[in-house]
Amino acid sequence: MAPATVRGLSWNSARLIALVLNALSGLEKYYNHYHTELDVDGVFGLRIIQGQLNHLYMDFKERNLHSEVVDEIRNLSRCASEIANKAIPFVADRDPFYYKQFRYLLTHPYDVTHKAQRIDERLRWLEKEILRKRIDRTEMMWFSEKQSDWCFAEVLSKDYGADNVNSTCAISESCLKRMLGTPGLSGYGLTHQVLFAAVTQIAPCGNVVSEYLHSTGNTTVENFLKEYCTNLVDEMLAFQKNTHILSTMNTYQKDLLMEQVFACGQFGFVEICSLHVLIAILSWQHPHLGCFRKGNLDDAPISMALSPHETEFSAGDFTSRKLFNDVIHSDYCSTHSATVASGALVVFLRFLLDPGPWPEFFLADQPVMLQNITSEDQFRQYRYARWVGDSFAVQLRLSTPPELGWSPDLLAYLVLITFVCIASLVAQFSCKRRVKQMYHFAYKNL
Repeated sequence: MAPATVRGLSWNSARLIALVLNALSGLEKYYNHYHTELDVDGVFGLRIIQGQLNHLYMDFKERNLHSEVVDEIRNLSRCASEIANKAIPFVADRDPFYYKQFRYLLTHPYDVTHKAQRIDERLRWLEKEILRKRIDRTEMMWFSEKQSDWCFAEVLSKDYGADNVNSTCAISESCLKRMLGTPGLSGYGLTHQVLFAAVTQIAPCGNVVSEYLHSTGNTTVENFLKEYCTNLVDEMLAFQKNTHILSTMNTYQKDLLMEQVFACGQFGFVEICSLHVLIAILSWQHPHLGCFRKGNLDDAPISMALSPHETEFSAGDFTSRKLFNDVIHSDYCSTHSATVASGALVVFLRFLLDPGPWPEFFLADQPVMLQNITSEDQFRQYRYARWVGDSFAVQLRLSTPPELGWSPDLLAYLVLITFVCIASLVAQFSCKRRVKQMYHFAYKNL
């Protein structure tokens, strides 16, 4: 990630940052309370908070940002690490096979952050391509489809370390083709493709992915992400500015939306910055438990493709997996919803602190009324008014006068004036003065 630009915090920015930090504190409260019951999804959410917030802390600890914000980011990162370390033994004992499959992801902080960038509308796929290649019959959890699971496991099951001679990355041709060479997907299929590219950046598989993309499509990882995120963001546009749709989403649609925000937001695509979406996510958090609950457990997953006709699938159309089935506790708190919310919130926090060079995507400046959030100040109370005052001096840049000195132009001017004065004096004393001759007679008038 490029060095973050230093911007003073406006009042709206300070309040939004306080809301996001409060929400992350609530999520960690939930994770800590259920750390003995978390699944792989839950531990992954903690590693996201740990890695992404630690990256933000390293970027902003030496910058002109209020120390309370910087310290809170650091503390949240450390707390997430501690909870994850406590939860890992329980996950490993409960299902050692799947823990081994995704061990690398669960034992390392998740740190994928890129500089701010824009999508490219020229890379949008035709609707007929999307409809032809739809694979919306996937389960809602990350890595849940069996073939996708296997591809993720190929990357994450190895112990990449200096002491391990078998630590080289090896991805099968079928997985590379499925996850990196199949354009035209939508919904969870498209989101998983972007997440797969992100995971390969964490594990030492970047060279394998780069070589495959270059040999098959003569493209780069950056161009792949721009193309796929262009189409992913295109799916989100229907929800970003429509508060009615956001308020009537079922739990499966909410999870997909938050996963989409995280998938492409971590790569810096500013088009995901929607204050409507951020406010909606904050409003979905339980104000006392800190988790994200499943409202109606009988809701059927709904296709999120670009087709004008949405297709509904029954729960029987979805395959089931032991580990990555959503763990829903007795209070209806969902581990998967908490994890995708963690990813979305850290992305929004990053864009609040470093929004990039495009003012039209600044979250704090979007014309949206920020109403009361039920969970505000429920987990942490911040005196964010001090954050605004701390940055006022940065916003007001006072110009300093230049240092006094003899410039070449001034010296030339003085020399010219001196030369003119000397020339005038010389001319005055060296030239003979003419005196008018007086005659003693006058001419007669003729």
